[in-house]
Parts: sequence; C-alpha cells; structure tokens
Amino acid sequence: MPKRYVEMKGEDLELAEQVLRDHHPELLQGDFHVVFQFVVNEDAKGLMKYPKPDKHGNVVLGKAKCYSAADRAAGCPDFLVTLLFNFWEDALDEQKRALVDHELCHCGVEETEQGDKPMSVPHEFEGFVDELKRHGPWAHQLRKAEKQLVLWRDAAGNVPTDEPDSDDDAVSRLATDPGFLKAAHDLCPSGRDGIDSVTISTPHNGKFVTPTSDTGRNIQKIRDKLLAAGAEEA
Repeated sequence: MPKRYVEMKGEDLELAEQVLRDHHPELLQGDFHVVFQFVVNEDAKGLMKYPKPDKHGNVVLGKAKCYSAADRAAGCPDFLVTLLFNFWEDALDEQKRALVDHELCHCGVEETEQGDKPMSVPHEFEGFVDELKRHGPWAHQLRKAEKQLVLWRDAAGNVPTDEPDSDDDAVSRLATDPGFLKAAHDLCPSGRDGIDSVTISTPHNGKFVTPTSDTGRNIQKIRDKLLAAGAEEA
C-alpha cells in the first residue's frame, strides 16, 4: 500500500506541542529536537485507504524514532514522531492527545558523564503507566488486555465495567471508538450515502445487535456533542 509523508502543521502541530509541554518537559529542558509528521496510507489511485490490521487485529497508529549520534550530526532531529493520518483525521482531540503522549513516552533522556543524550524507551507493557493515568484504555491493544486494565484501575482509581450505564453511554463509547468510526466511514463515506441497518455479531458468544439509521444519527449527535465539549474546554 503506497504511503505518503506529510509535515504536521497548524492546529495539529499546536496540539502535539502542547502535549510535549504538558507531559514531557524533560525533552524541552534538555533542548532535544522533536519533529512531528503524518504518514498517509493510500491505494493505487492515490485515495486514502485505512491500513489492514496485522494478524493480531492491530493497526500501527504511530511510531517514534530516536536518531543516532551520526544521524544527528548530519542534521537529523533527536526524535521523529510519525502518526497515521488515516486515524488522526477522524479522531477526537483526546484520542489525538493520547496518541501523541504514547509516542512521546518512547522518547527518553539518558544521563551520562558526557551529558544527557536522547534514547528510545521500550514499552513498560502494551502501553505506558502514565498514558493510562491520563487517558485510560483508549486504544484497542489496551482495551483487550485484562492485565493492562488492572494497571489502569490501580493507577487512576478507575474501575472498568463490562456493561454500559445506559443506552447513551453505549452510544458514547461507539462514537469515540476509532475502529467503529473507521468502519462507519467505509460503509458511508459521504453524508448523501446511507444504510438502512447493519448487524454486528460476536462469534465467541453468538450475540448480535442490529443498529439502524436512527442509531447512526444518535451516534453522530453524541459525537458532535463530544467534539463541541472538547472545543469549549480548549
């Protein structure tokens, strides 16, 4: 699948740099250079196409690269953070902040006798403790792992539940789930398109649910409210 790399600018860059200032001041204090960019996955015709999940059902949403001393001497930054634009364009601001935060958690500082040096930080688990404290289990990899949910509960005092509190709560979860949003966009890419209904089943227990066009409108209303609330907070 063809890929195109685009420099991050404008409001997107402002959001990323705010996360850098808020949660990773050690990188700024050490005068390390962090560059943000997007990768856009496209089909052969140059149209955006969401990348296929790997065999575990995961899609790589971002990467953080720490350049070597030789690369830095040749003009490369200390860190390059690359984010998947196909996910970013439909994500809520909180999901964007969580993704940036996750990748910046990979950017560390090594204290040496010669001074501080940039270093790559591996996962503490399938994510980071600080990421869970700030954002909860926002990604598929975090939601599917029971041990990670326990860490989130212990770190932030949250107790995840399997059942939604109400129908609105269930719709809110769908409205902020990137996988659902991607599927909805694939099925109905234009506001003029429409689907009467679609059945979603779970193979492990045989249960199914059939959202209708009314469900879709409710989800859109909830998502609009969440986006508006995020804009007011900003």
